[in-house]
Amino acid sequence: MYTTILNVTTFLAVLTIITQAFIVITLLAYAFKWKKYTNFFEKHALKIALAISTFTILGPLFFSEIAKMLPCKLCWYQRIFIFPVFVLLITTFISKDHKGAPKFILPLNIIGVLFSLYHYSQQIIRTINPESDLITDCAVVGMTPSCSEFYVLKFGYITIPNMALTAGIAFILLMIMQIRYNKTQA
Repeated sequence: MYTTILNVTTFLAVLTIITQAFIVITLLAYAFKWKKYTNFFEKHALKIALAISTFTILGPLFFSEIAKMLPCKLCWYQRIFIFPVFVLLITTFISKDHKGAPKFILPLNIIGVLFSLYHYSQQIIRTINPESDLITDCAVVGMTPSCSEFYVLKFGYITIPNMALTAGIAFILLMIMQIRYNKTQA
């Protein structure tokens, strides 16, 4: 079982790096007006978002249900904002209403990114200064792990909140791309 957990965690970390590279390259493409790149990804933004959302559901469920890593309080909040994205995207494809998706997915992910950013900052602060007064100890509110602990650390910086943060930023970017694509199709 340990090998499976290690392999899945590494796989999810690699997907996170790929998504981070996508975010950076896409921002550069807009900055330098690489139309061929931006046009392609604007056209396929919802499909890419669906692929990412599949892993944003499977990853946390793997950690909690198979690897038996209890989610902390902030992880639960992040799940509240990330899990509906998958359902909204499936509904979008079934209904073929591609124009409506961003208005529901964007607000969810903006809030989710704020929780992820705060959560990841808690882990960084703990690394820099374990005695800091800025660290929120989620365990004081009941039977939950500490929000500032590392249950996954890959490649020196990828943690579960970092994975959620990356997915949230990608969703925001992809929904903005979808809005741009919708305008070209009007």
